[in-house]
Amino acid sequence: MEKTYYQKLCNAVVFGLLSTLAVPQLMAQERGWHASLSVAEQQCYSTFKSSGPGFSAGIAGGYQFNNVVSLDAAVSYGKSDMEARDCCAGYWLSDDGVRYNASVLDMPGTAYGDLTASVSMCRAQLAADINLLGMLKSPSRWSVSIAPAVSAIMSRHTISHSEQSQSGFNIGLGGSLNIGYRLSRRIGIAVYSGVTQALGDGLDGLERHNHSANLIWETGVKISWIFNKVRK
Repeated sequence: MEKTYYQKLCNAVVFGLLSTLAVPQLMAQERGWHASLSVAEQQCYSTFKSSGPGFSAGIAGGYQFNNVVSLDAAVSYGKSDMEARDCCAGYWLSDDGVRYNASVLDMPGTAYGDLTASVSMCRAQLAADINLLGMLKSPSRWSVSIAPAVSAIMSRHTISHSEQSQSGFNIGLGGSLNIGYRLSRRIGIAVYSGVTQALGDGLDGLERHNHSANLIWETGVKISWIFNKVRK
């Protein structure tokens, strides 16, 4: 009776190991389409900085050329609330939108330290995903990839001293680090962290000065559906 129990236990362990190895063997010769959903915490830094965690969510689709390289296109929406950095709290923003180093007598305005900015943005992004583990001969359920990307950023920002919203447009350059795990032949999950530097006007809608950063930093999770075909 005891021998039968241990035989069943050993069989279960062996079956589990074989199941784990089966997915990488399929992955080694795959190419084709995939899609994903992502949710992330978003932080923005420009003249102002994020006052707390923001959020972003997106959808993506792409094509895997081999076990190393894939190309992905994504669309995402994000929102962040921003406040003045400590070093800039003393600057003065007049009601007509002009920045001064300090308050000006008889000129209506607000100190930077008393202002907030609400920023929402929509991004269209194209990224090349390079799986570093895919360069190894032994396939694995795990992936560690870097993904340089270029994006178009359409933003809308509202400064607290004014009820009017203004729109902006930036080209973004950046990339992300992704650590993924293949749950099954068709489903994968990954955590990622990425930075996008926006070129041109500030994301917060303020005149840029003192700070070179004009970036979006995201850390999140995504789930993928894989439609690849196995190559013989």
